[in-house]
Amino acid sequence: MSDTMAPRTWTFPRASCPAIDAATRDTWRGVFVSLLGERPVRVLDVASGDGSAALQLAALGHYPHGVDRSPEAVRTARARAAERFASAEFRVGRADDLDFPAASFDAVHARDLLSSLPHPQWALAEWFRVLRPGGRLIVAEIAQPGRRDVAAAQLRVSGFGDVAVREIRCSRHDDRRAGPWYRCLAASRRRWIVTSGKRA
Repeated sequence: MSDTMAPRTWTFPRASCPAIDAATRDTWRGVFVSLLGERPVRVLDVASGDGSAALQLAALGHYPHGVDRSPEAVRTARARAAERFASAEFRVGRADDLDFPAASFDAVHARDLLSSLPHPQWALAEWFRVLRPGGRLIVAEIAQPGRRDVAAAQLRVSGFGDVAVREIRCSRHDDRRAGPWYRCLAASRRRWIVTSGKRA
């Protein structure tokens, strides 16, 4: 498998705009609750970055495991988890070659990743492998014209069933608190396409 994986395109400063950060957290909290339910489950967060999504999953009572190809990102995520006494584990790894046994997780989450991979089908095959039967995959990508159903088609080809697509929007009413450059970045991320599917 290829060892090439495009890095995340944007990095938001953690403390530059707390109001926007809070609105974004609320939006994703709704996504996780609706797709994962309230019963604690084991979740793999692929390309976990600084651990934001995994820590939010931990705060909801789930058991997240983050994987990122960047050792620096993994160190940052571990430090953030330690600060919060969060039950979240992080390790260095590749999205298309996971060091986990088959059927290890109840859910897999990948945000802002699939469309940047050179061979997304390899990653989808790995995510399918580590999901238990009936487990759920959640893929989120920034909304782009004409690409709303691309991930859904990829999931179906990879064997996932019950595929559903939804668009979410992050709140924009607090943008006045941020500088112009941050408003520009936030605008590019207000609309997301969230695609979910279940492993047969």
